Amino acid sequence: AVVGGIAALATIGTAVVARRRRRQRRQQRQPPKEEEEEEQIPPKRTEKNLSLETFFDVETLRRHEHAPLFFDGGDANAVAVLDRIHAYCVRWLAEAVRTSSHATHVVAARGVPRSNGRSLRVAAPHGAQVLRSRTALFYPDAVVDAPRGSSSSSPLKSRDDNARNTHVLIVDDDARVLGGTFDLSAGSIAIRRGAVVEAGAFIAGPSVIGPRCRVRPGAYLRGDVILGASCIVRGELKNVVALDGVEMGHVCYVGDSVLGFESHLAAHVVTANLPLLSNNKSDPRLGGRRKCGAILGDRAQIGAATVTSPGTFLGKATVVYPGLHLRPGTYGPRVLVKGRAPPDDVVPLWENSDDDPSSDSSSGPAAVASSSASSSK
Repeated sequence: AVVGGIAALATIGTAVVARRRRRQRRQQRQPPKEEEEEEQIPPKRTEKNLSLETFFDVETLRRHEHAPLFFDGGDANAVAVLDRIHAYCVRWLAEAVRTSSHATHVVAARGVPRSNGRSLRVAAPHGAQVLRSRTALFYPDAVVDAPRGSSSSSPLKSRDDNARNTHVLIVDDDARVLGGTFDLSAGSIAIRRGAVVEAGAFIAGPSVIGPRCRVRPGAYLRGDVILGASCIVRGELKNVVALDGVEMGHVCYVGDSVLGFESHLAAHVVTANLPLLSNNKSDPRLGGRRKCGAILGDRAQIGAATVTSPGTFLGKATVVYPGLHLRPGTYGPRVLVKGRAPPDDVVPLWENSDDDPSSDSSSGPAAVASSSASSSK
């Protein structure tokens, strides 16, 4: 009996030792959980990777019409641009009114007859001021203006002393206003040469609709919006700068964001701009701002139904898969984001510089679209 008991204890001891060895081998093969979670955190944001060079072709940007917005503020990083949008937009519109050669029209409060027998609705006791080219089509659904005597300043002050408190709607050559509501209560609006505003759109000032842009039905521009040339918009925009060729042709939300040349947002993309537990205070993770949406580099793309957290920055030619929730951080440049965070779900997109669309001015969003199942025009 004694020998049998000793043998049983030896067997149990051998099993315990073997189990410990197996556990040690598993721990050696798998990194600790703390290290794994730390690796998945996006790279720390620094002044270097928030610089304009990270997101935009600086030489092209310097030649752009709105280059002063990016370079004249003293702080040359992409997030600082958000703080300068409103003041720059107001100054630009004031100069556009001052130098405009278009005739001034006062859209009376009683309305203007239209070809379909309906009248233009004007919510302005003293009429709305419109600087309209003779070659422009102008058939808006409604124009709303601030009442005379309000405290808002007027860019028309030097042209007409009787309209000191009235903002202006500028409609340039060959522009086509086929409907839509224009709210001049908070600022002027410029519809640039060849731009098209379709019925059902809502545009609040101050806003600049760039040349050859198309504002589709259902678009909701809430003010402080600057669109470059040839942009397509249908979603909700607020405090946004979109450079030339940006496509937002489907329902989406873009707030407090800067979009680079020929960047693309597919359907139902949301750039969240306010942290859930912000307590209405400035956030150092957002560059000291209370609100910060996304910064998209030139030819960056976001797939359909993707949500970006406040403070998400995509470098040049970065493509994001559809249906993701991106955590704050800097992604790219030139990577394909397949999951929530690097490194495991981020892969190089352009191994050969010849394939990189950001290095070829003739390549546009269509060149990148083939690599993302979510892209839609």
